[in-house]
Amino acid sequence: MKTNPRLKSILTYAAYIFTALLIVFVSVILYFNMTGKTFFVFNRAIMWVKTGSMEPEIPAKSYIIVKKASGEDVKVGDVIIFRSSDPELSGELNTHRVISIENGGREFVTKGDNNPGADKRTALSQNVIGIYVTHLPFLSFFGRFLSTSLGITVMVFLVFVIIFSVFLPDIINALREKSKKEKFDQLVKEEIEKLKAENAEKREDNDEK
Repeated sequence: MKTNPRLKSILTYAAYIFTALLIVFVSVILYFNMTGKTFFVFNRAIMWVKTGSMEPEIPAKSYIIVKKASGEDVKVGDVIIFRSSDPELSGELNTHRVISIENGGREFVTKGDNNPGADKRTALSQNVIGIYVTHLPFLSFFGRFLSTSLGITVMVFLVFVIIFSVFLPDIINALREKSKKEKFDQLVKEEIEKLKAENAEKREDNDEK
Protein backbone atom coordinates (compact mmCIF):
# COMPACT_ATOMS: atom_id res chain seq x y z
CA MET A 1 0.00 0.00 0.00
CA LYS A 2 1.46 3.32 -1.11
CA THR A 3 1.57 6.07 1.52
CA ASN A 4 0.14 9.46 0.63
CA PRO A 5 3.18 11.82 0.42
CA ARG A 6 1.19 14.71 1.84
CA LEU A 7 -0.04 12.64 4.80
CA LYS A 8 3.48 11.36 5.38
CA SER A 9 4.80 14.94 5.39
CA ILE A 10 2.12 16.04 7.88
CA LEU A 11 2.87 13.12 10.19
CA THR A 12 6.60 13.85 10.00
CA TYR A 13 6.14 17.52 10.91
CA ALA A 14 3.75 16.52 13.71
CA ALA A 15 6.41 14.16 15.07
CA TYR A 16 9.01 16.94 14.91
CA ILE A 17 6.73 19.34 16.79
CA PHE A 18 5.82 16.74 19.42
CA THR A 19 9.48 15.90 19.97
CA ALA A 20 10.43 19.58 20.29
CA LEU A 21 7.59 20.24 22.75
CA LEU A 22 8.55 17.19 24.82
CA ILE A 23 12.18 18.34 24.99
CA VAL A 24 11.08 21.86 26.01
CA PHE A 25 8.64 20.43 28.57
CA VAL A 26 11.29 18.21 30.17
CA SER A 27 13.88 21.00 30.09
CA VAL A 28 11.53 23.48 31.78
CA ILE A 29 10.59 21.00 34.52
CA LEU A 30 14.25 20.15 35.17
CA TYR A 31 15.15 23.85 35.22
CA PHE A 32 12.48 24.69 37.80
CA ASN A 33 13.31 21.62 39.88
CA MET A 34 17.06 22.27 39.94
CA THR A 35 17.13 26.07 40.32
CA GLY A 36 13.89 26.90 42.11
CA LYS A 37 13.70 30.04 39.97
CA THR A 38 10.67 31.37 38.17
CA PHE A 39 9.76 33.98 35.56
CA PHE A 40 6.50 35.72 34.75
CA VAL A 41 4.58 35.66 31.48
CA PHE A 42 1.48 37.90 31.37
CA ASN A 43 1.86 38.38 35.14
CA ARG A 44 1.64 34.64 35.77
CA ALA A 45 4.39 32.18 36.60
CA ILE A 46 4.86 28.52 37.44
CA MET A 47 6.85 27.78 40.56
CA TRP A 48 8.14 24.57 42.14
CA VAL A 49 7.43 24.17 45.86
CA LYS A 50 9.77 21.65 47.46
CA THR A 51 8.61 21.28 51.05
CA GLY A 52 5.32 20.31 52.66
CA SER A 53 5.14 23.36 54.96
CA MET A 54 1.94 24.50 53.22
CA GLU A 55 0.16 21.13 53.25
CA PRO A 56 -2.65 20.34 52.73
CA GLU A 57 -3.15 23.53 50.65
CA ILE A 58 0.04 22.89 48.67
CA PRO A 59 1.41 19.32 48.74
CA ALA A 60 5.17 18.85 48.91
CA LYS A 61 6.93 18.88 45.53
CA SER A 62 4.16 20.66 43.66
CA TYR A 63 3.96 23.12 40.82
CA ILE A 64 1.86 26.17 41.56
CA ILE A 65 0.58 29.13 39.57
CA VAL A 66 1.69 32.47 40.96
CA LYS A 67 0.17 35.88 40.21
CA LYS A 68 2.69 38.70 40.09
CA ALA A 69 2.17 41.10 42.98
CA SER A 70 3.87 43.61 45.24
CA GLY A 71 3.60 44.19 48.97
CA GLU A 72 0.77 46.68 48.43
CA ASP A 73 -1.43 43.90 47.00
CA VAL A 74 -1.07 41.59 50.00
CA LYS A 75 -3.74 41.08 52.61
CA VAL A 76 -4.05 38.78 55.62
CA GLY A 77 -4.79 35.21 54.56
CA ASP A 78 -2.93 35.42 51.25
CA VAL A 79 -0.29 32.82 50.48
CA ILE A 80 2.61 34.89 49.22
CA ILE A 81 5.84 34.07 47.43
CA PHE A 82 8.70 36.14 48.79
CA ARG A 83 12.46 36.16 48.99
CA SER A 84 13.24 35.16 52.54
CA SER A 85 15.41 37.34 54.76
CA ASP A 86 16.23 34.34 56.97
CA PRO A 87 20.03 33.76 56.76
CA GLU A 88 19.43 30.01 56.89
CA LEU A 89 17.52 30.19 53.60
CA SER A 90 20.13 32.37 51.85
CA GLY A 91 17.54 34.54 50.12
CA GLU A 92 15.62 31.64 48.61
CA LEU A 93 11.99 31.98 47.58
CA ASN A 94 9.49 30.96 50.24
CA THR A 95 5.75 30.26 50.01
CA HIS A 96 3.84 30.89 53.24
CA ARG A 97 0.55 32.39 54.40
CA VAL A 98 0.29 35.94 55.78
CA ILE A 99 -1.15 35.85 59.30
CA SER A 100 -0.66 39.54 60.15
CA ILE A 101 0.63 42.80 58.68
CA GLU A 102 3.02 45.02 60.61
CA ASN A 103 4.98 48.26 60.33
CA GLY A 104 2.42 50.01 58.17
CA GLY A 105 2.29 47.28 55.57
CA ARG A 106 6.06 47.09 55.13
CA GLU A 107 6.41 43.71 56.86
CA PHE A 108 4.34 40.53 56.89
CA VAL A 109 4.27 37.85 59.56
CA THR A 110 4.08 34.54 57.70
CA LYS A 111 3.51 30.92 58.62
CA GLY A 112 3.38 27.61 56.84
CA ASP A 113 -0.03 26.00 57.32
CA ASN A 114 1.72 22.79 58.34
CA ASN A 115 4.25 24.48 60.65
CA PRO A 116 3.70 24.76 64.41
CA GLY A 117 4.58 28.45 64.60
CA ALA A 118 5.19 31.62 62.63
CA ASP A 119 8.39 32.19 60.65
CA LYS A 120 11.35 33.61 62.60
CA ARG A 121 11.77 36.52 60.21
CA THR A 122 9.05 38.71 58.74
CA ALA A 123 8.65 38.97 54.98
CA LEU A 124 9.59 42.42 53.75
CA SER A 125 7.22 44.19 51.38
CA GLN A 126 9.94 44.78 48.77
CA ASN A 127 10.75 41.06 48.74
CA VAL A 128 7.23 39.94 47.75
CA ILE A 129 7.11 38.70 44.15
CA GLY A 130 3.69 37.10 43.91
CA ILE A 131 0.53 35.63 45.39
CA TYR A 132 -0.39 31.96 45.16
CA VAL A 133 -3.33 31.12 42.87
CA THR A 134 -3.54 27.31 42.66
CA HIS A 135 -1.42 24.20 42.37
CA LEU A 136 -1.13 21.96 39.30
CA PRO A 137 -1.60 18.26 40.18
CA PHE A 138 -0.92 16.89 36.66
CA LEU A 139 2.28 18.88 36.14
CA SER A 140 3.31 18.15 39.73
CA PHE A 141 3.12 14.41 39.03
CA PHE A 142 5.71 14.75 36.27
CA GLY A 143 7.76 17.13 38.40
CA ARG A 144 7.98 14.60 41.22
CA PHE A 145 8.83 11.83 38.78
CA LEU A 146 11.56 13.92 37.15
CA SER A 147 13.04 14.83 40.52
CA THR A 148 14.22 11.22 40.80
CA SER A 149 17.18 9.71 38.96
CA LEU A 150 14.86 7.05 37.50
CA GLY A 151 12.51 9.73 36.17
CA ILE A 152 15.33 11.64 34.49
CA THR A 153 16.68 8.42 32.96
CA VAL A 154 13.28 7.36 31.64
CA MET A 155 12.46 10.77 30.13
CA VAL A 156 15.88 11.13 28.47
CA PHE A 157 15.54 7.61 27.08
CA LEU A 158 12.02 8.43 25.84
CA VAL A 159 13.26 11.58 24.09
CA PHE A 160 16.01 9.63 22.34
CA VAL A 161 13.55 6.91 21.30
CA ILE A 162 11.18 9.48 19.82
CA ILE A 163 13.99 11.30 18.02
CA PHE A 164 15.33 8.01 16.67
CA SER A 165 11.84 6.96 15.56
CA VAL A 166 11.30 10.28 13.78
CA PHE A 167 14.58 10.13 11.87
CA LEU A 168 14.67 6.35 11.37
CA PRO A 169 12.66 6.36 8.09
CA ASP A 170 14.98 9.01 6.64
CA ILE A 171 18.03 7.01 7.73
CA ILE A 172 16.63 3.82 6.14
CA ASN A 173 15.82 5.67 2.90
CA ALA A 174 19.30 7.19 2.82
CA LEU A 175 20.88 3.76 3.28
CA ARG A 176 18.68 2.30 0.55
CA GLU A 177 19.60 5.11 -1.84
CA LYS A 178 23.26 4.60 -1.01
CA SER A 179 22.92 0.87 -1.63
CA LYS A 180 21.19 1.49 -4.97
CA LYS A 181 23.89 3.95 -6.00
CA GLU A 182 26.62 1.50 -5.05
CA LYS A 183 24.94 -1.26 -7.09
CA PHE A 184 24.48 1.09 -10.05
CA ASP A 185 28.12 2.20 -9.85
CA GLN A 186 29.19 -1.43 -9.69
CA LEU A 187 27.12 -2.29 -12.79
CA VAL A 188 28.55 0.69 -14.66
CA LYS A 189 32.05 -0.36 -13.65
CA GLU A 190 31.43 -3.94 -14.79
CA GLU A 191 30.03 -2.71 -18.13
CA ILE A 192 33.05 -0.48 -18.64
CA GLU A 193 35.40 -3.34 -17.84
CA LYS A 194 33.43 -5.57 -20.23
CA LEU A 195 33.66 -2.97 -23.02
CA LYS A 196 37.36 -2.57 -22.39
CA ALA A 197 37.85 -6.33 -22.64
CA GLU A 198 35.82 -6.50 -25.87
CA ASN A 199 37.79 -3.63 -27.37
CA ALA A 200 41.05 -5.30 -26.36
CA GLU A 201 39.95 -8.54 -28.02
CA LYS A 202 39.02 -6.66 -31.22
CA ARG A 203 42.40 -4.96 -31.28
CA GLU A 204 44.13 -8.30 -30.88
CA ASP A 205 42.06 -9.77 -33.69
CA ASN A 206 42.93 -6.80 -35.93
CA ASP A 207 46.60 -7.12 -35.09
CA GLU A 208 46.58 -10.82 -35.98
CA LYS A 209 44.98 -10.01 -39.35
